[in-house]
Amino acid sequence: MQQAVGEPLPPADRHAISVSLPTWEDTQAWATRDPGFISRLKTGYPRFFVPLVVQDLATRLLNLAVSRGTLCGSDGSSDSRLTLLLYSSAQYAQQCVEYLKSKDTAISTSVSASIRYLRFDFDGNISTDLQQAVKGKDRREPYRYQEVHGVVYPESFGANAKAFWQHTGYGISSRCAEFWLDKASCIQHDKTETETGAETETGFPLEDAEKAKCDLRIRIGNLLSTPSLCIEPKHVFLHQSGMTAISSIATAIQQLHTSTEPSKVIYNFDCIFYGHGSTSELNTLEAGLADNTIKINALITEFPSNPLLTTPDLHRLRTLAQQYNFLLIVDDTLATAVNVSLLPFCDAICTSLTKMFSGHCNVMGGSVALNPASESFSALNRQLSASFEDTYFPLDALFMDHNSRDIIPRVSRASANAARIAEIFRRHHAVAEVFYPQGSATQRAYDRFRKTGGGYGFLLSVRFRVPAAASAFYDALRVAKGPSLGTNFTLCCAYTLLAHATEMEWAAGYGVVPHLVRISVGIEEVDGLVRAIGDALAATEDIRG
Repeated sequence: MQQAVGEPLPPADRHAISVSLPTWEDTQAWATRDPGFISRLKTGYPRFFVPLVVQDLATRLLNLAVSRGTLCGSDGSSDSRLTLLLYSSAQYAQQCVEYLKSKDTAISTSVSASIRYLRFDFDGNISTDLQQAVKGKDRREPYRYQEVHGVVYPESFGANAKAFWQHTGYGISSRCAEFWLDKASCIQHDKTETETGAETETGFPLEDAEKAKCDLRIRIGNLLSTPSLCIEPKHVFLHQSGMTAISSIATAIQQLHTSTEPSKVIYNFDCIFYGHGSTSELNTLEAGLADNTIKINALITEFPSNPLLTTPDLHRLRTLAQQYNFLLIVDDTLATAVNVSLLPFCDAICTSLTKMFSGHCNVMGGSVALNPASESFSALNRQLSASFEDTYFPLDALFMDHNSRDIIPRVSRASANAARIAEIFRRHHAVAEVFYPQGSATQRAYDRFRKTGGGYGFLLSVRFRVPAAASAFYDALRVAKGPSLGTNFTLCCAYTLLAHATEMEWAAGYGVVPHLVRISVGIEEVDGLVRAIGDALAATEDIRG
């Protein structure tokens, strides 16, 4: 599936979450944020690229606020360089405001005051009372899709604002923005408020969406449960993205620990960054815990890691968690609950439903599932339940439910395809190393949790002996190329350029070299994939180091 640069992946899908970057040069242009190149993109991965339809809605609502005089200063003027980001919750907007105001202590009071909260409803009513918006929300209510919450900030805060958007996943979805542009009376001036209100009430499948969310919780719980350990649907928390799921449990853990000592949450050996996930690094961690120089409340790890597919020693981590009283949270997105059984060995499992759970690359979602046998279950469930707010846009839930119904056969096929592709790479002289759980130094750690008949996942990465071979292979490969993973179609990317363009040397120190190629293998007919890989490898034949 080759697409022109900047086109959506999947093709022509208004809510596609990947974008075509067919050449290595295209990826470099993306990595450097070349303005001319960025202007050609019709979409992008939503956490890194605010969807155009979301940008459109934000611009319209910002203009509405300016026209109403909501953003005028004391002298009656307004700042034309303001930007608005839209969130699905007042709580999320509040966190954004607090984050932005905390990032630069040297800013002037007047500039800091430019960071504003705005609540919009369908009829065009605008409120600036953030505290009331946060207090007034009953979190037991269904998602209020007829309101959005904005944070306005001056351009000097742009980098921090985008970082918050990226690392929390709190922004509204493209379907939510499209719905607003189509239905909100404050946007659609050619409709009367009565007509719009009636259409909204009768044309939106709220009951179907609530059933879809229920079905999703049941499906996730069934996949994660074991014969002796059953997850009830009420102990599966649905979120609007995988990052939102991780953010929610990290926040809940921090709220559980109210001591005066700093609270640390380790993500995949993060914060105190053990990026290799090696035995020696685990020894260092254990030594720090033993002599009390390291104190943590939780450790969050991927199983396996992205992009090097290293499998952590989950048994040892579980022992350490029990011995030193911290929570162990596992992100199973890459292995999936189809292939592995992890629940008995951790306190909770986070999953990016955006990836292979959906597979269709056109909807975001995330989940947190609690282990009912965990000693921390009651406290963690109580805290998550108290703080949980359903911000999953109903139409997104409907699509996620539909997409994920055949997850088991899709994961099985993609995993089998990936295992075959990994072997082809391992036999080729241009390839220095293949990163895939099967055949890796940590395969034994993976196998301890692999289900009967389970595979090794759909994702692999390749390091070529000569950097030029990586770009030659990438350019010659006739599959979709762009960000994201876990798609039903095979999707390749120049990973390090996409994820670590500004920190190449740091990433290389952990084995993530600049010329790393990552491939998310799909469910296509495998012989066609084999031919595509073979043809692309042929393009490396004349390259010498």
